[in-house]
Amino acid sequence: MGAEWLAGEFQTVKLLAEIVAFATLTSAVVVAYSLRDILASYVDRKTLRGVFLGIFIFWLGYLENVFNDLYKTELTKVLDDVLVAVGMTIIVVTAFQMKKQIRAVRPKVVTKGPSFLKPGAYITGLVVPSKILPLLQGKQLLAITRHPKPYEEHGIPYIWISNVPAENTVRPTELAPLLHRVLSNADENTFIIVDGLEYLILNNGFEPVMKFLMNLKDNLLTRNAGMVVIVDPKTLDDRQMNMLMREFERLPLQKP
Repeated sequence: MGAEWLAGEFQTVKLLAEIVAFATLTSAVVVAYSLRDILASYVDRKTLRGVFLGIFIFWLGYLENVFNDLYKTELTKVLDDVLVAVGMTIIVVTAFQMKKQIRAVRPKVVTKGPSFLKPGAYITGLVVPSKILPLLQGKQLLAITRHPKPYEEHGIPYIWISNVPAENTVRPTELAPLLHRVLSNADENTFIIVDGLEYLILNNGFEPVMKFLMNLKDNLLTRNAGMVVIVDPKTLDDRQMNMLMREFERLPLQKP
């Protein structure tokens, strides 16, 4: 009688523990899913979907494990282990894919020397990176660009705005992940070069891109950092250009 009672109590405690563990796992899955947009700025969508597929299958296996304690059959005794194993396999495989893709792009000092620009928000017409570099000596630089080759030639770290999945790319419509990715490593010695405004506007419209620039500007200024926006005035109407000129100071392309 005592042994049966202890066995019953053990099963009850085991079931409660599994329910608590399942609830904790579910909360973790919800939190991970809420971070999907941030994760999407570091890995491609296909890999991210694979990760969440593995997590979902693993979650189903754990759910089946809880039901197995309530309604045990020959099928359920095996099914929960199969689901957990399949889910974990998918998670591990896609985790290795994520590791290859996640390479944080960090601002770096390209040319040494005194900087001729104080922290702030600047705008200029179409210029090549070599025209800007003399003004940003000693600054940590990071470019957001549609055309990475000129920045690559000068050793400037960049985020490529493109719909093609590749290293250091962000889709043009993913403005929030782009903002997070840029600001994650920006400090008081950082200058961000935004070169590709027209492409962002083409994919999002002017108003969302303007809000993106304002958020980037405000965050950088609070860190005593700065930014340079490169834009072709011919691609914007007068109202749009005036809005930009009210928010950004014209870049002095010659050393004082």
